[in-house]
Amino acid sequence: FYQRIVESLGGQVSVVPHATTHLVMNQMCRTEKFYQCLNFVRFILKKSWLDKCQEEQRFVPVDEDDWLTCDDSTAANPLKRAIEKRLERDNRPLFSNY
Repeated sequence: FYQRIVESLGGQVSVVPHATTHLVMNQMCRTEKFYQCLNFVRFILKKSWLDKCQEEQRFVPVDEDDWLTCDDSTAANPLKRAIEKRLERDNRPLFSNY
């Protein structure tokens, strides 16, 4: 269903991680695709963002409410820290300047 929304708005569903810009998920879960895309995606979003895009018939700008976050708000959550570190990197190659 969501793949059809993306394609109807002129987007493409990527099958390779390095060509992925937005990762849309139901909930934060540790899947193989999640880990593969984590180094390349700019946005990790809730599916509600795609619903908003479908309503407006265009890709809408990403709001803070559209970001998919961990349910566990503790600072000790390693997945949350990994995502925050990834976002701070701002798409720089992993081992640049080493």
